[in-house]
Amino acid sequence: MAKSTTSAVAGKSESTPRTTRKKTTRKATGDDKPRAEEAASRSSSSSSTSSASSSSGGQSSSQNSGGGNSGGGGGGGGDHRDSSSSSGGGHQGGHQNRPQSGGGGGGGGGDQGQGKKRRKKKKKRPGSGGPGGQGPSGSGSSGIPSSVLPNDADLDREAAELEQIVGTREYKEANKNAVHIAELQKMPIEELHTFAEEQDLEDVHKLPKQDLIFQILKKRAAENELMFGEGTLEVMPEGYGFLRSPECSYLAAPDDIYVSPSQIRRMGLRKGMEITGAIRPPRENERYFALLRVDSVNGREAAVVRTLPIFEDLTPLHPEERYVLETEPGIIETRVIDLVAPIGRGQRGLIVAPPRTGKTVLLQRMTRAISQNYPGTKIIVLLIDERPEEVTDFRRNTAEAVEVVASTFDEDSGRHVQVAEMVIEKARRWVEFGEHVVILLDS
Repeated sequence: MAKSTTSAVAGKSESTPRTTRKKTTRKATGDDKPRAEEAASRSSSSSSTSSASSSSGGQSSSQNSGGGNSGGGGGGGGDHRDSSSSSGGGHQGGHQNRPQSGGGGGGGGGDQGQGKKRRKKKKKRPGSGGPGGQGPSGSGSSGIPSSVLPNDADLDREAAELEQIVGTREYKEANKNAVHIAELQKMPIEELHTFAEEQDLEDVHKLPKQDLIFQILKKRAAENELMFGEGTLEVMPEGYGFLRSPECSYLAAPDDIYVSPSQIRRMGLRKGMEITGAIRPPRENERYFALLRVDSVNGREAAVVRTLPIFEDLTPLHPEERYVLETEPGIIETRVIDLVAPIGRGQRGLIVAPPRTGKTVLLQRMTRAISQNYPGTKIIVLLIDERPEEVTDFRRNTAEAVEVVASTFDEDSGRHVQVAEMVIEKARRWVEFGEHVVILLDS
């Protein structure tokens, strides 16, 4: 039986055809002598073919660390070791040479099939990573088509035209008599319907509250060229932003105000800032109102933003001043907090208690105490994953100056994260302006 032995060193193979010839020739006795001579002549031509094929495919065998021997055994090894194309080549070559030389050419066919299969795999590997490229266009974008957004070049041109009348009597009167979005959002739905009917709007009872506010603002913008709006800035991954309303817990709504990337970069606006300014209604295929000019940021002049420190650069200190929560003699819960666990400015605290023990009521008492004893403190109540009726109860039992932001249990986890990020960023912006902020979280 003819054999072809290969040894792989540093990715190369050396064939020993002499050894193969020596092993191939054997003594012939009697009737076997003619058959042996014929087999020897065929084996010599077969072994040279096997050596060439083993030489060309030796690197594949060395990488798999299993292709030491070719020939009949190599054909079988290639059949089991690799995929269908390799096994097919090995089987075909071995089958053709089996009656004469025991499959010497089979090893070469198997090895050649291995090399072809490996080249195909290398070609397919770059393509297999294609689906991963969908990542940047997934959660990293807002998903709003650019065709419905205002054109930034047009906004810059209109803002330059507006600057020419800023400070005039017309601009001041328009700002004084303007109906702000926050005022409409605070109206009860019945009062908002009455106001919309006074603006000669039709089918007002069929529209949701946010869509109705959008139509009212659009109607008044057609009558008066100047109008004003406000909201809390949320910067999107694409670079532009929207002014969200705390009345809607910073949910995306039709009455949101678009802020161009050039305005954000030029003025140094940050996520969580409360911005007030002149706006214009949407035009043609646009969907949102657009901010033309920033009049104030967090109640201050817009130019102050450039001199503000960054929250991460501030130095954290131990509490040096406490909040006294005692208000009335009949309310003992807040008095107990003052005695047992006093709260200081800059401190974090956690209320640990079983369900239905009054944690929400205690937070309401603390909110009223801080708003009553420290009117200048900004208070934000964040309710995450709560029942809608509890959110309504909290809003009715707190002062009007307290901002109550909530996400209910029927919303997804991404919404809970978004509202929490908006609240913490807004609190940081107030701290950068030098204000005291208290966040009460109920989750």
